[in-house]
Amino acid sequence: MKKFFVTLGMLLSMLFAAAFCVGCTPSEGVKVKATVQVTETEIAIVVESVEGDAKLIDAMKALQEEGKLSFVADGQGLIQSINGKENAADWSQYWSLYISDAELSDMTYGIEWNGQQLGFSNFGAEALPIANGGVYVWLYYQSLPA
Repeated sequence: MKKFFVTLGMLLSMLFAAAFCVGCTPSEGVKVKATVQVTETEIAIVVESVEGDAKLIDAMKALQEEGKLSFVADGQGLIQSINGKENAADWSQYWSLYISDAELSDMTYGIEWNGQQLGFSNFGAEALPIANGGVYVWLYYQSLPA
């Protein structure tokens, strides 16, 4: 039952994920400085400083401009791939977002990352406000063959 709710939550958050990357530059009036740690199945974004009403998508666009991250989103705002790893059509492989802000996440379905508890994001990258020191981790899940 827990797996059902986690999958349902993941699908709902992805429906509201990042908008299509038009121009791939942060929103007007927004400045974001962030670092990224990358493994094959984990993209960890740590925001160092933010000015303006920045969303996670702005940090992702800034990192993409710097050549540190690449991503593709569809016209409905769904993240399709990060660094070449795509969501599978049957959802056997997919990206899921965990964040450090307990008020904007569901800690019931959280993970531990570098000794810090992160919650399953209640928002996609387009709507998720970011903060100085915030941690935003995309995990790539792969179902094992039966």
